[in-house]
Amino acid sequence: MMSPVFGYCAQSLMTVYVMKGQLKALWNVPTAKAWRVALEQWLRHAHQSGIPSLMHFAKCLKSPYMPEDDGLKIAYERLQEQIADLAN
Repeated sequence: MMSPVFGYCAQSLMTVYVMKGQLKALWNVPTAKAWRVALEQWLRHAHQSGIPSLMHFAKCLKSPYMPEDDGLKIAYERLQEQIADLAN
């Protein structure tokens, strides 16, 4: 029989593993608007997970990448240009 503590740890580890993959997938989002929507969803899921370290990471990630103006679109487009330059 599995202990409740082990079950909680296994579930938390799986949650973090899945969310890591989702965060990596943000690099392939085609537009700045879609990227922002996906990031907001990821941040919401991180908070809802109840995992303290994941919640803290999401809080740190949110502040620099969630400006309220068009700076996000410009930053995203520059990032995509830099990625394209590296690929060539």
